[in-house]
Amino acid sequence: MQKGYSVKDSSISFMLALILPSIFAFVLIFILGIIDKSLITNSTVSKIISTTVSQLSFLAIFFFITKLRKISVKNSLPTSKINFKQILILILIAFSCLFLISPIINVLDEFLIGIGVTAQNLPISLSKPINFVYLLLTLGIFAPICEEFLFRGLILSGLKEKGNKFAILISSLMFVLIHLSLHQTVYQFILGIILAIIVLLSNNIFSAILVHFINNAFVLIINYINPLFFDYNFLSRNYIILAIVLFIFGIFVIFELLKLFKKNCNKNIDDKIKTINKENENIFIKRSNNLYLTIGLIVGVLLWIITVISTI
Repeated sequence: MQKGYSVKDSSISFMLALILPSIFAFVLIFILGIIDKSLITNSTVSKIISTTVSQLSFLAIFFFITKLRKISVKNSLPTSKINFKQILILILIAFSCLFLISPIINVLDEFLIGIGVTAQNLPISLSKPINFVYLLLTLGIFAPICEEFLFRGLILSGLKEKGNKFAILISSLMFVLIHLSLHQTVYQFILGIILAIIVLLSNNIFSAILVHFINNAFVLIINYINPLFFDYNFLSRNYIILAIVLFIFGIFVIFELLKLFKKNCNKNIDDKIKTINKENENIFIKRSNNLYLTIGLIVGVLLWIITVISTI
C-alpha cells in the first residue's frame, strides 16, 4: 500500500523551509571565504546565492522528507494526465491573474512604498540579455518547479488529512510566509489558493507549475522588453478605480475558469483522490500533529513580521 504525507510531514517541511535556506547560504559563504575571501564580496556570486539557495533548499527538503517517509519519489507527486483543453484553460487562468488581479496589487505596493516600506526589486538588473536569460532560468523555470514540488506537492498533500479547504488555505498561508515579503502578501495568497485548487482538481502538479511559470516568466519578459512598463502613478484615482473593477471582474473570471477546468478534468480523479484519502486514514496513526503545525505557523508569522519591520 502506497504511503502518503501527513500533517506532521507538512509542518516539519515548512519549518525546514523557513530556516534551511539561511543555513545553506551561511555554510556556502563560509566555504567560499575559505577558498577565496574575494568571492564573498563578488556581486556575481552573491546574486547566484540569492536566486538559487532557497529553491535548492526547497527541493532538498522535498526529497529528504520523501525519503524519510519511505515514499516512492515516482508516486510522491500527483501526475494524472491533462489534455490540451485543460492546458488552454490554465494559460487563461495565469493571464487572468496577471492582467486582472495584478493591478490592485500595484496599488497596494505603491501605497506601501508611500508609507516608507522599502520597494522590492529583482536581485539582478535586466539591463543585459545574459541577466535576463539567467533570471528566466532561475526565477522563471527553476523556482516554480521547486516551490510547487514542496508546497503543492508535499505540503498540500499532507494537510489534506484535515480536509481540502483547510489544506488550500494553510498551504497558501505558508506560501506567503516563506517569501517574507509584505509587498507580495495578497497576490501570493490568492495565487497560492488558485494553484492549490488547480492541483486538487487535476491531480497534476505540472498544472500548477505551468501557471506559476507563466506568472513569473511574463513579469520578467515585460520588465526586460519595457523597463518603464511598471513606472506609473498607481495611486491615481482613475487607476485605483480601474484596478478595483478589474479585481472584482478577475475573481469572477478565474472562478468561472476553475469551474470549466473542473469539468474538463478526468472524471476518475475524484474517485481516485477519495480512495487515496481513505487509504491514508488507515495508514496514519492519529497523533498530536497540530502541535507541529501550530509551532511552524507561529515561527513563520514571527519571521514574516520581523522581516517586514526591517523593511520599514
